[in-house]
Amino acid sequence: MGVFDSEKACKKGEQDMICPKCKSEIKDDSKFCGKCGQKIPRCPTCGRPILERARFCVYDGTMIPDDMLNLLPEETAEDITENQEQQERREQAVVKKTGRQKKKKVFVVLGVMLGIVACAGVGYAAVHALSGKKNVDQKQEQKIAREEKKETTAVPEKISESSKSKQKTDQDEIASVSENTTENQETDTKVKTKSETEYAETEENKKTVSESKEETSTVSESKAPEIIHTYEVIAGDLSWEDAKNACEERGGYLATINSEEEYEKISEMADRSGLTYLWLGAKLQSDTEEWKQAGWITGEDWTFDNWYPGEPSRQDTDGTKELFLCMWKAKYNEEEIGWTFNDQRNDIVGAFPKIAGKVGYVCEYERETNG
Repeated sequence: MGVFDSEKACKKGEQDMICPKCKSEIKDDSKFCGKCGQKIPRCPTCGRPILERARFCVYDGTMIPDDMLNLLPEETAEDITENQEQQERREQAVVKKTGRQKKKKVFVVLGVMLGIVACAGVGYAAVHALSGKKNVDQKQEQKIAREEKKETTAVPEKISESSKSKQKTDQDEIASVSENTTENQETDTKVKTKSETEYAETEENKKTVSESKEETSTVSESKAPEIIHTYEVIAGDLSWEDAKNACEERGGYLATINSEEEYEKISEMADRSGLTYLWLGAKLQSDTEEWKQAGWITGEDWTFDNWYPGEPSRQDTDGTKELFLCMWKAKYNEEEIGWTFNDQRNDIVGAFPKIAGKVGYVCEYERETNG
């Protein structure tokens, strides 16, 4: 018995319906051959005639019952041999075709690899050529630089000697100006004509050098370094004392405000912080002391303030003394009036826990720059 062969089925499907016994053409729906009367065995699934003794239908692969296969004539030895030879020829053709395809693929791969190697070689040669040219150019430049350096070596020495001579002359001129008496002028004239060793040993010249250094020191002191002030707004539910210590640990101090410009700058930063209460660098020693007398913790005079209406009060409604300065942002008669000064107790979060998260402090830092 054979097995289902889809390729064979396709070829069979292209042929006309024929009787499996006498090979006469029959109609698609014929049950018997009109010529020999042979019963036509049909596939139980697709209904097409069974043309040879195969275990499966060549059209849809359905297994053929034995009773239908018995209706078909058995194949002769000649037919079987012919079929085997045809099958072997087909297999050999497939093997040859597959071998040719494999060889073709091998040639293609070898061709690609050779192409890659060739490209790599060309690229390497190009890079090597450029590198060699660059090395030659660098060597030429270095050679030219060494020659120029040799030619110009003598020039700085001459300039240096000229500079020393000019410096010596300037020092002598300073000595001449600093001395008012005729005796000193004569001594200075003699110094100009003496050698460098005699000049250094002369007491009068020592005095002149000392005066020159003093003048230089005076000029240097006139260029005092500039002090740059920077600020930092930091959130934290701290007391005034803790905030002061925190700023000092950061290398600064609680901020002081001495001008409208400084107030505006700190207010802008405070607006961006989202806080409501910010500690500043001022406190009273007692509730009888005036803020202008106390001044700032840095020792600066009290030259600016911006109190909330009715402040400073020096004590809260519960009688607690308020000796510490903060700035806060609160409305007055339902109107926004910006950031204003207010005296507070040392720990406002401890007294009013509801304001936790709204308290912070302003640190000020100083940095010197060369004017």
